[in-house]
Amino acid sequence: VYRYSSCLLLLILVLTIGNGCNVYKRKESLNNQNSLRDYFGRNIVFPDSVRRVLPLYYVPAEIVYALGAKNTMVGIGRIKVTNSYLLDTYFHEVHMLPKTGTSTQDMNYELILSLKPDLVFVGTDIRVNNKLNELNLVTYSNYPKTARDILTQVDEYGYILDRESEAMRITAFLENILYLVTSKSSIIDD
Repeated sequence: VYRYSSCLLLLILVLTIGNGCNVYKRKESLNNQNSLRDYFGRNIVFPDSVRRVLPLYYVPAEIVYALGAKNTMVGIGRIKVTNSYLLDTYFHEVHMLPKTGTSTQDMNYELILSLKPDLVFVGTDIRVNNKLNELNLVTYSNYPKTARDILTQVDEYGYILDRESEAMRITAFLENILYLVTSKSSIIDD
């Protein structure tokens, strides 16, 4: 899924032209606050203005970058040169960002606190989520399993980062690609 998402996000970067079709907003209201339901089913309430984000993995970093919000990234969990063609090719500065670690074994919590993120995009390790929450940090977890899940992730990040129009354009473009691929692949014999 991660390599697939990298390829999709590279297409976004190169061909960010969408037809503007409507993509519904996947947001909820929780006492008139901004919230989304994350991977663990938690209603995550985040600030009205998210200006400092810490993606712990490269896929969230790619989405933040594709949305045009790379300047909001205050650090990154870990990045391997071979993991992200998009980041390595178009966002070299990602390697200059502070590396915080991604697991309970290598996480630098003091560094994370010093970066003062408004929101930390985390993976599916509940221990990491819980530890960051104990430090009064807002975390958001998701784990895309399908291409449609990646579209949802782009849409959600657009909402969180106040980049809804960019997310709408990207998801509309990717919806068109998915439609073309699935319609063409349905006529291929097994």
